Amino acid sequence: MKINFSKLYKRYINFYAFIFILTPMGLLSTIKTLMLLLLVGLFSIRIQGHLKKNTFILFILFILFILLNIFNSYSHGFYEKEVLFEFKSIIGLFLTIFIFLYSYMNKFVNPGQIVKTIIISHVLYLSAKMLLIFAFFFNIGPASVIVDALSNSLGVNIMAYGVLPKITLPNDLLTPIIFLIIFLNRSFLKSHFFKYKIDYFIIFICLISIIVTFNKFNIIVLIFGLILFIILIDIRKILNILVGLLVFFLILSYMDNLLLKIIIGLWEHRLTTEGALSTSEKIYQYALFLERILNGNPLLGNGVGTFLYDYIRDDNIRYGYEAFIMLLIYQFGFLGLIIILFYYLLFYINYYRLLKNKYLLFHVLLSILLFSVSFVNPMVLNSMFAVAYSLVIGNFLYLKSKRFNDVQN
Repeated sequence: MKINFSKLYKRYINFYAFIFILTPMGLLSTIKTLMLLLLVGLFSIRIQGHLKKNTFILFILFILFILLNIFNSYSHGFYEKEVLFEFKSIIGLFLTIFIFLYSYMNKFVNPGQIVKTIIISHVLYLSAKMLLIFAFFFNIGPASVIVDALSNSLGVNIMAYGVLPKITLPNDLLTPIIFLIIFLNRSFLKSHFFKYKIDYFIIFICLISIIVTFNKFNIIVLIFGLILFIILIDIRKILNILVGLLVFFLILSYMDNLLLKIIIGLWEHRLTTEGALSTSEKIYQYALFLERILNGNPLLGNGVGTFLYDYIRDDNIRYGYEAFIMLLIYQFGFLGLIIILFYYLLFYINYYRLLKNKYLLFHVLLSILLFSVSFVNPMVLNSMFAVAYSLVIGNFLYLKSKRFNDVQN
């Protein structure tokens, strides 16, 4: 039986996106690495060794940039395994983004299908998480056993709040982006993607997930995204959105429910006592990293995978992922970080003439929001983040071709 390779490639890249978005970072890592290698192999067969000259040059330059950063690490006397781990992560990130975007632009895959796959995968993840949280609260089934097993396997105490499991994983950083894409393009996506008004369920499950898991970073991204959309695209929607939010919170305020009271109490704790503590810790972390960056090599950094021995490895110092952006500067330097941002925004740079299109401009800002919120967890150097990024690009390409092609701004 003859195999249709083009269909096989389409199905695999959808499967790849589904698995990476569904499973948290750190789980199935060996399988994901093998999936990445298979993706590279299938992509190599699909393009049949043909790449545009400029594309090939940019590809080689990025590989050289990473290799130079590895040399930089060794030149600073850093020989730990983190160098290889970070090298694998950033190469996986780059290859995934490169393959997805190249496949979009050369019509190897349908960007709309990738968007649909990612949304469905993420909603399945959110639904499973919400079921586990509520099952734990109401003492239903083996929820406690699952919570303990997840804490042990992920190395994170997801019972940090005692009453409800605080399950906030890298997957959750995609939630406000999914919400914005569905909510702001609801009527169009519903007619092409979803049946039975499933878009309302997606919006609801995303909003509930953000609230129940006490994720203030996602709330900030959601609010900024709505404000940007209103300012850039449709300022008339501001009244509808404000009224909708007002009604939602009024309903919540009149509900006499134990679970709701617990969630409100945890949010008060999150925004007051804990918030003040984490802010002071952030200030300390930023000041420490900035001092080390300026005293070292602020332009070129200290090399990929490097870190501060007396900080990261000091058991007496609490540190959080909020300092990750400073760690990136410490590793790559200001020049290296500019190069990373250049490659991250290369799609938009290549199509800068279309920036007059307000929808493309909005997607640029969506990508920046996704990039910024990912600094609260080192997802930004993981291939899952590359798939999340491709969601934003794929959504733009699909909507532009189907709906916005004739919009003039």
